Amino acid sequence: MDAEKLEKFRAILDRLVIELRAALSEKDATEPVQLDTSIGRLSRMDAMQSQQVALALRSIDDGN
Repeated sequence: MDAEKLEKFRAILDRLVIELRAALSEKDATEPVQLDTSIGRLSRMDAMQSQQVALALRSIDDGN
């Protein structure tokens, strides 16, 4: 891969990191999923999966 393409992809990744950090700071997606919330079982599973993704992203970000 040439230097120009490498720099292009680096810039894209840098923008994505900024967006992810902003999304994590906007709303604490790592808060526990409320079990008494009147959402369906699949919606709760989706919320729990999103929570785990947010936790993983935060741990990766904390490692840098």
